Amino acid sequence: MTINYATAALSAARRYCGWAVTPPETVTFTVDGPGGRILSLPTLRLTTLSTVVEDGVSLTVADLSVSANCGQVVKKSGECWTDTPGGIVVTMTHGFTTAPDFD
Repeated sequence: MTINYATAALSAARRYCGWAVTPPETVTFTVDGPGGRILSLPTLRLTTLSTVVEDGVSLTVADLSVSANCGQVVKKSGECWTDTPGGIVVTMTHGFTTAPDFD
């Protein structure tokens, strides 16, 4: 059996981080509503926020402010997010094109 150490390291990093990291991927998932102003998505590299549905209502992405580097989303109106468990469905693209080189 041949071990591909790069593949094994990437797999370990993905498990540790809780998201794919690299390469970028488009995913749809359901999260609990935080009940506050900030919705934190499970990523540190958000490239595109495609859709957000809150309690069954599609939101206009242009009405949201997004931090690409920490996956935080706020409503420009200042309104709070729902506090409903599983109340938010998000489709987004996230991840790095290449893994950083730490030589």
